[in-house]
Parts: sequence; structure tokens; C-alpha cells
Amino acid sequence: MTDRILIVGHGAREHVLAHKLSMNQTASSREVLVLFGNAGIARDFECLTPKDESLLGIVETVTKIAPDLIVIGPENYLAEGLVNALKGRGLNTFGPTKDAALLESSKVFTKALCRRAGIDTANARDFSDVAAALSYVNGHPLETLVLKADGLCAGKGVVVCQSKQEARDQLRDWYLAGGLERLGLKHHDIIIEDFLDGSEVSVFGAVSGSEVALFCPMQDYKRLLDFDQGPNTGGMGAVGPLGNSLDDRRYFLEIIKESVFLKALHALKSMDISFSGLLYAGLMLTKEGPKLLEFNVRFGDPETQALLHGTKADIYPLLSGIARDEQLDTEFWQKELLQMDETVTIVLASEGYPFSRSESQVMTLPKCLPNTAKLYFASTAKNGSDEIRAGSGRVVSVTASASTIEDARSLGYGLLSEIEFAGMRYRKDIGTNMTKLF
Repeated sequence: MTDRILIVGHGAREHVLAHKLSMNQTASSREVLVLFGNAGIARDFECLTPKDESLLGIVETVTKIAPDLIVIGPENYLAEGLVNALKGRGLNTFGPTKDAALLESSKVFTKALCRRAGIDTANARDFSDVAAALSYVNGHPLETLVLKADGLCAGKGVVVCQSKQEARDQLRDWYLAGGLERLGLKHHDIIIEDFLDGSEVSVFGAVSGSEVALFCPMQDYKRLLDFDQGPNTGGMGAVGPLGNSLDDRRYFLEIIKESVFLKALHALKSMDISFSGLLYAGLMLTKEGPKLLEFNVRFGDPETQALLHGTKADIYPLLSGIARDEQLDTEFWQKELLQMDETVTIVLASEGYPFSRSESQVMTLPKCLPNTAKLYFASTAKNGSDEIRAGSGRVVSVTASASTIEDARSLGYGLLSEIEFAGMRYRKDIGTNMTKLF
């Protein structure tokens, strides 16, 4: 019997999910399909196009495919209620419902939940008009503040302002010059929060109701340029697992599970919201201890490329069991998910990223890859001669595993000499300056 698995999405995250779920460690066979996909993914898996890109069009297409498991990648589909619609058709879907997805789609909701649950996070106030927001900035004792637009903004709705004047300018742009509308937002709710100084860590949790098993802690590199310079991006690379030892990771995850994940799930339950799927906590390790920066409700990009490439466990039964609302064996899965090779992901982006779009470019790619390395494709297309072309934005994630981070870096960066497209840009320091958990 063949298990049919459908991944929904367009990018490198979906590519690595397809690969990971196709790596079968059991006697049963698996067929992996990707709804949407891209030219690079299509080299490895069949990519399907929905009837149309509306929620109803996707649901009708998926229903005809009748997969045994559906895994949804992009956050916008979760926020729109795709899981609700698919489960309403009796389809086993890994991902949170629309109400649970508020943890990512509404920063105001999440801040209120943190206060309710007692989760450590930055001090913050929410606003819906410019006059009150400007007055708050003017009277704030700190000079560095973080402004967050409430809603899904493709990573462009968070601005770290180094001065009050910069914060005032940003508020005027958002409220008076149409900035919030340019982000695709119909409402004017924002958060102003204190800047947290420290090191960032990403922790992903496989969640079923009140139960959770955590993947290894990871680090991503958000700035465009080496040594964390330049503008914020969707992520220019990732590395993991963090921690000097397995015991380090286990102890750190126990702390985060109790202080963040279980508190959040308990608070949701008190609001009659049950979470099922992937919950991702972005944390800042401060002098006072770990503090929550944000929740996402899906596998994050580019950490997922490194995380799933390096994780040794077969996660199909984990995701499938959660999608079927089965009880999660947290002791078993926590042990399984801690087994991970040292892994580095280097993101190659197009010229002009993250500010402007660029013309597609012909790509030169390696003719063969070592067993421990893989290219996970994002913005790619094919031309008439069937060549893969680099599109605009983040193009491909070069990912390599080894017994040490140094060897993984060497392998990953060594492959870059065989990859070329006009305007290609990447960071040269991925896998260095790694965050210490303690």
C-alpha cells in the first residue's frame, strides 16, 4: 500500500519537507506530491496546479487527489482557514485551524495571550491611531524601540528603530503615507515594544492539543550582509543544532517547553482553542533569561531546510499522527527529535533582494552532490530550453550536514563554486558566531 503525501507551497521549505517525508524508514511505500511548487522542486517531485488559487479552488483540487496526509507550508493559507476547510472534507491535515493561527496572524492577540499565560516577552503596548502611538514614543524612557504591524506582512512588518525620531518617522509613514496599506493591511493596529538585547534562537514544536515534542534549537541569520549588517531579510541562512552537547539541548528545551510552549497551549485551551500542528517560538536569550519574540504557526524558512535535512528521525508518523488527532507519545518523539547531524544552510538570493525584483537569470548548477548535501529550491522557473532560471528573491538554499559545523560549512561553501547566476548574493559567515544556549 502506498501512502500519498501532499505538500502545499512554493518554496525551499516545501522542497525539504517533500524530501524528508519521502525518506521512508518503513516497509510501506510513499508518494510525495507538491501543490504549487517551482521548477527546482519539479526536478524531484511532481508539482500540481490547483483549479485556481482561491481557498475553494485549492480544496477542490486537494479533495480530488485524496492524500493520506497534507502538510501546509505558507502561513497565509493557515490564517485564511485552509486547515478548517480541508478537515471539513475529512482530509488529514497537519497545521493549525484559523483561530489557532492567530498566534502568527495577529501580534496583538499574541501579546495578550502572553500576558494571560505569564510568558516572558518584551514590554509592549498596542495602538490603532498615530496620535496615541506618537505620544507613547515621545514619553518612552528607551531610545531603541521595535514597531510591529499587526498582520501577515511577509516579514516586512517589523521595524527596529534605533532612535525615537526613527520611530516617529516610521509611524508617520505607516499611518499618514499609506505604509500599512502597502503591507497589505486593512486595519491600523500596531505594537510598540521595548527592544530586547541578546541572541536569537528558534525552537520548533510538534503540537497536538496540550502535548508537544520539540525539535533541536536552531539559529537563523536575518541580516543581508556578513556580521549581521544590512537590512533584515526573510533569512540568509541557518545552522543547528545549538548547544555544546545533547544534555545542553535537552535541558534548554525542557526550560522552553515549560516556560513558553505549555503556557501558551494552556492559555489557548482556556479560550476554547486547540492547537494542532507546528508551533515555532522565536526567542531572545537575554541576561534575564529567554524571552519570546514571536510565535509562528508553521515550519520557518530557512531554519527548516537545516533542521529537517539534519534531523535523523522519520517524521512522517509524527506529522501523520498529529493530523489524525492521535495521542502524541512525547517521551518517544522528544528522544527521536534530538538526534541531529550538524547542519548549515546558505541562502543564495537574487540581485536587489530584499528591496527590488530582478529579471530571471540562467543558473549553473552542480552536476552531482555528495550524499550529505542538497539544494532546496525556491524562486525558480524554466525557460523554453528547459533550463532552470533563478527568479527574484531567495532562489536556493544550499544545505550540508557533517559531524562538525566546520565540516558542514566547508562542504556547503565548497558547493558554491559550482553554482552561478547573474547577481547572486549570499553571506559568507553562516555557521559562525553561533548562539550559546547557556
